[in-house]
Amino acid sequence: MSLRLIEAIVPQRTEEEVEAILKDLAYVDYWKSAINDELDLIRVFVDIGHSEAVLDALDQRFSYLKDYRLMLLPVEATLPRLPTPEQEAKAKEESEPGDESRQKEKENTQRASREELYADIEANYRITRQFLTLIVLSAIVAGIGLIRDNAAAIIGAMVIAPLLGPNVALSLATTLGEVSLAVKSLRSLAAGSALAFAFAVAGGIFVDVDPSLPEIHARTVIGDLDLLLALAAGAAAALSFSTGAPSALIGVMVAVAL
Repeated sequence: MSLRLIEAIVPQRTEEEVEAILKDLAYVDYWKSAINDELDLIRVFVDIGHSEAVLDALDQRFSYLKDYRLMLLPVEATLPRLPTPEQEAKAKEESEPGDESRQKEKENTQRASREELYADIEANYRITRQFLTLIVLSAIVAGIGLIRDNAAAIIGAMVIAPLLGPNVALSLATTLGEVSLAVKSLRSLAAGSALAFAFAVAGGIFVDVDPSLPEIHARTVIGDLDLLLALAAGAAAALSFSTGAPSALIGVMVAVAL
């Protein structure tokens, strides 16, 4: 279970409003503490799938205030342990009829919030010195792998994956309708692709390349299964990012490389 801690800085004497906001939302627990004579710190402990609803509700109510601030933090573990999904399902079955609306609100999408997804990709799609360096290094690794007909080296270049960040940013921008994010990600993709292409052309001028090598030939022929592979790998990558479980990305990169 992925957990998040939402911290909100709000004016004092808003406890009743916060309780009213959280009444129809799913959360594990919440606490209030005073920061000074004017501000309170509200902490809301939620599952990742419920974080977006809580963030939206609090932001809609308090965003116009001067000292308002909303923060989202990952939680590695908590004690005592929370009920498992099976235990929660059993509790739902035993709940009273009057709690049906409340239980419906507790349905968990297991998806990270928009703000969390945006923050996760923000540092990975910008044109920086590190981004351009990774482009060159991955091009070197991929070029050596192709010249030596070495699939392992090609997989290594795909695992470096400097263009993954801009591609994910473009997907998120398309989903959310963020024009500025789409433009920035397209600019990064264009710059990275141009640099990799230029480096590959320069390498091809000075190094003899046999185009009949199996690893090169396999990547110049596209069939229906390759399109299916791309769709399946892309869906797996999107699911991995949106659920806050990036462990599947390595498998996605290896699948694309092969």
